[in-house]
Amino acid sequence: MLSEHTPTIDPSHAGGAALVVGFLVVIGAMYARDPATAVDAATSGVGATVYFLILPALGLAAGVYAYAGGPYSGVPLFCLGSYLGVFGVGLAFGTLVATSTSVRLLVGGVALVGLAVVAIVASLLRLFGSVGVSLPGISTE
Repeated sequence: MLSEHTPTIDPSHAGGAALVVGFLVVIGAMYARDPATAVDAATSGVGATVYFLILPALGLAAGVYAYAGGPYSGVPLFCLGSYLGVFGVGLAFGTLVATSTSVRLLVGGVALVGLAVVAIVASLLRLFGSVGVSLPGISTE
């Protein structure tokens, strides 16, 4: 059987890696073109500071924490994975409706949505495992 030769993927590692890569893409999308202007815009108000500075930093930290298999890491994995998905959808659709479409930003937005799905599914698998729900191919350890 093929499953005997397929390595088992730990949801913590997959979700944590997805968050770290996703938030590195977020930071790159926000700050790569003109960092000084981006920092000025990100610090223009409390909401902008939370959304564009604090949440990406928390996302990187939560990704490392989930990858390390920290206790209760499924909660920040789910919450910040959701933020990653919202940011990705906004980036992709914002690029599509802009007057000049940037293929890099469109691909980045689509990639963020994919990474968000990985993080959210990994968090749900951790949740199901922690409450003892047995899913096919997933151990309840």
